[in-house]
Amino acid sequence: ESLEKDLLFEALKRAEGNRTEAGRLLGLSRHQIRNRLTDLLMPYLRWKNVKYLGPDRYLGRPAHRFVLTNEDTIDTASKVIVTLDEDFAVLLKSDVLDKDDNVLKRIRVGGFKQFNDEWMFSELYWEQRQSRESVRLKVSDFILNP
Repeated sequence: ESLEKDLLFEALKRAEGNRTEAGRLLGLSRHQIRNRLTDLLMPYLRWKNVKYLGPDRYLGRPAHRFVLTNEDTIDTASKVIVTLDEDFAVLLKSDVLDKDDNVLKRIRVGGFKQFNDEWMFSELYWEQRQSRESVRLKVSDFILNP
């Protein structure tokens, strides 16, 4: 899986992010590239075991927490806990856990900001707990294309 991920990202890099071109380099369609990205980066989106954990609050907003589990996993990730905004059903926080409930990865919204008439997250944080690497994305402006 690690080799496949490396090959896929190298093809995307050479294709400057163009999935059709990356697919051509690997002998795959654009849709196969998208599906492999989902499988490699967010496999829990296809997991069948989902349990509602209950209401929560995040950044002062009403939210709901869910746990997604994969009993058959051979990956290091066996559980994901997601927090979704009650009003907009958008992801506020996601923790990827191993079989011992240690957090491996975390993504979380750091705040919201109104841009003209639209609301958008103002900060996103990605954390790799094992390597202690993190990325912070700060949004200062955005354009909404209708």
